[in-house]
Amino acid sequence: MAEKALKQPEIFIWTGTDKRGVRVKGQTRGSNLTIIKADLRKQGITPLTIKKQSSLFSQHKKKRITAKDIAVFFRQLATMMSAGVPLVQSFEIIGRGHDNVSMRDLILKIKSDVESGTSLSETLAKHPIYFDELVVNLVNAGEQAGVLEALLEKAEVRTELPIVELDAADLERAAGAYRAQGNRRVDVTLHEGALTLREGDAPPTRLAALSRFHFRSPADHDLGALFRGRLGIVEWMLLGRGADAEWFHRFEPDPTEVVTAVPPAKLEEPAPPRTAAINWPSFRGPNAAGVGDGQGVPTTWDVASGKNVRWKTELPGLAHSSPAVWGGRVFVTVAISQGADEPEEVGKLADYAVDNQAEHAWKTLALDKATGEVVWQHTAATAVPLTGRHATSSQANSTPATDGRYVVVVFPTAGMHCFTVGGELVWKKDLGGLNAGNYVDASIPWGFASSPIVDGGRVILQVDVHEGAFLAAYDLATGRELWKTPRDEVSTWATPLVYHGGERAEIVTNAPTIRGYDLATGRELWTLRPNSEQVMATPIAAHGLIYVTTGYPPAFPIYAIRPGQRGDLSLPDGATASAAIAWSHPRGGSYLVTPIVYDDLLYVPADGGRLAAYDALTGERVYRARLSKGGNFTSSPVAADGRLFLPTEEGTVYVIKTGREYRELALNDMQEGLTATPAISDGALFIRTRHHLYALGSKPRI
Repeated sequence: MAEKALKQPEIFIWTGTDKRGVRVKGQTRGSNLTIIKADLRKQGITPLTIKKQSSLFSQHKKKRITAKDIAVFFRQLATMMSAGVPLVQSFEIIGRGHDNVSMRDLILKIKSDVESGTSLSETLAKHPIYFDELVVNLVNAGEQAGVLEALLEKAEVRTELPIVELDAADLERAAGAYRAQGNRRVDVTLHEGALTLREGDAPPTRLAALSRFHFRSPADHDLGALFRGRLGIVEWMLLGRGADAEWFHRFEPDPTEVVTAVPPAKLEEPAPPRTAAINWPSFRGPNAAGVGDGQGVPTTWDVASGKNVRWKTELPGLAHSSPAVWGGRVFVTVAISQGADEPEEVGKLADYAVDNQAEHAWKTLALDKATGEVVWQHTAATAVPLTGRHATSSQANSTPATDGRYVVVVFPTAGMHCFTVGGELVWKKDLGGLNAGNYVDASIPWGFASSPIVDGGRVILQVDVHEGAFLAAYDLATGRELWKTPRDEVSTWATPLVYHGGERAEIVTNAPTIRGYDLATGRELWTLRPNSEQVMATPIAAHGLIYVTTGYPPAFPIYAIRPGQRGDLSLPDGATASAAIAWSHPRGGSYLVTPIVYDDLLYVPADGGRLAAYDALTGERVYRARLSKGGNFTSSPVAADGRLFLPTEEGTVYVIKTGREYRELALNDMQEGLTATPAISDGALFIRTRHHLYALGSKPRI
């Protein structure tokens, strides 16, 4: 279906009060103030102000920030620190007293980040238009050595950064289409030997190179762009003006994309018929398939009014692990910082590490499935984390696994613990600090995330970390190691798949090299390349095929693998199928989320609020659609009774009708960020948000 010509929605910043009279604020996209006000009122919000957010390309009316402003700021900061004024308080004093509104906004934004736990050097790096790499490295050195004020006194801020000449190959590397939160698109093109930026119908803006990846507008020095990527491939653009900066992710436009212009009205649909309750034993349910047919989960709900909300339980700390369900219990894990609140970036394109040195308590909670009450909880450890985490991650990302007798949990610092479903500790195993992170620089931690799998009395665990990666099987009842196979891999975050079928049972792992292992012995059976260098998606199985996908350079493939293989399965150049590979696509894989097969279609979510559907048997693409309100995906989709449930980081759960045409049935607002994957059981959809666990559905059977 050809893309329709639509008026680009604009971003509006709003403030209001909720039903409790608490003042709230946020942003939304739209083109009509009346509709925006009506949507806010439906959510129980009384709007007070609604203002259109100006584009970063619009005429900048504030006084520009000069190099002298930056130099004076450093001198003032050094003077106050020498006088014993705390860093955050120094920012407040300097910023509030500044006569340049743009500079004041920048200083107060820096203050906010530092106050939340980000180092000064990491914060300055977010504003490369004003703080180049030389300055950031100097500040970082001062922080590490404890002589920050002395170095700030000596810091030399160049009054004018020199323009450099780049060859066409360097410029072409950055040219392309980029997308930010809310589907905002910016096109970067190479024209007459220079890069130009354009957003929508705005006039193009010419850029001059300050370095290979740093550009600034000659006509407006407050507007600049920084391009980032790995392996020589540009993947991100940080676009900034004044104190405002926004990350854009590079993407490939698709002229055949289906565009949903208007989201659907919420439907009043009866819940589908219910059959016997199923268990959801681990990440994304049995075999990570994510399908919960016959459980009678609703299409719509309203967390504000309580419609179709069975219960809501507040969860302490910060954790992105998903719920597991067995019988009458729901199991979750939490990591609770004993210091300040954990800084977290949700719904944003953040790429930095958080190193919280406060003590954390790692806990496992068992909740009553019918009421949400905590039945038991167990603290695995209380300690300072051995590793840091990504800004969008947590210290408890791995989902529990259970067989109805035992529950197994994994924490990067506290190790692996096994409990009875009644909460009695059976065994525990020290795994050392599981340090997974940037595959180029081991000093940048991003947090561990692979979840354990329970299969046939075994615990299967994939541990891809900076040093000593391995795949291992343990006896579920005793914790005894059955086998352990070293892996020559960089850090990954995928959970393995155990596939039963054909001549043998095998484990499939997703990583830069996709591998199959014998379940009984751990012996490697086959390998497959190319694949992404950063891998999160879990392999899944359906229709006698194993589907593996990733969405990060240098490759973005989708593979449909026939089980029972041996040796190197890599395809020759130009080939898309073989005796071992039923079909493949070199591009189109999902980055952070695990795809899902429902009926005869493979659904693959993509960054920027996109969803593609493929024929699961042939690989033919059926459609590629843009979700009506966009969003970023960290949670993986689940499906039930002809519907996909697709959550976004921003807290919207799209409900999409399965089939060969894209159709949105409902949008449900969770009113909190959402990064965990839902679970399905017994008439309820269990969704974990930033602070709560919800059971969404009608009342349980007695």
